[in-house]
Parts: sequence; C-alpha cells; structure tokens
Amino acid sequence: MKLLGAEVSPAGLLEKHWLTSDGGRDQIVVERIQDVEPILKKNQAAFNDAPTSYGKSEMGKVADIPAVVIEEMCRLHQITFKELMDQRSEKSLAIWNELLNGRDFRYFRTRPGVVTVRGR
Repeated sequence: MKLLGAEVSPAGLLEKHWLTSDGGRDQIVVERIQDVEPILKKNQAAFNDAPTSYGKSEMGKVADIPAVVIEEMCRLHQITFKELMDQRSEKSLAIWNELLNGRDFRYFRTRPGVVTVRGR
C-alpha cells in the first residue's frame, strides 16, 4: 500500500488515502482516525456537573458521540449516514437508542437518565 495523502479536519479527524493493488486492480482505501479522549473527558465533566433530574419539557444536550463511532455504526449495521440521521427507519431508531442508552456507549453521555428516540 502506498500513502497518497493525509489531512486533518477541523473536527480532529485524520483522514489517510492509500493506494493498493489487489490482483492488478488498483483501489483507493480511505482510513479515518479520531482521537476521542478529549471528547470523553469533556463528556465526563459535563455528566458529573449535570443535575440529577430534569423536567419533561426541558431540552438539552445528552451526548457527544465521536464521528468515527457514528461512521462505524453505519458500517456495522449496513445503513447510510442519511438514513441514520433521518431517524425514520426502525433500524436507525434502534441504533440511536443503542448509542444513547447502551452500556457500551455510556461514556458519550453528558447527562444521566434514559433517552427515548422516536421517529420523525
């Protein structure tokens, strides 16, 4: 594999473009890397500072999910980014509910409680 180039986005994503030859066919592979440690530290501080209860009508930020995690969920569940963001399909709603309430993703939360994502 040959590195064609690399750039860092304002969001802190490192994107590398690689050229690879597989059986005489050239392919470009895009690798995206993100340092999520600053996001996790900021989330933990916000979670620790958040009040323990909220009113039903109160709106606020409940999570900060790194872009690479959202991209990986789209890849794993074979769903497009647009479909995920539209929140209209059962699959997209299940992914959002998992990201916002799942034990494996609790470090992305900025507030305690349970979030229910309903379709638009």
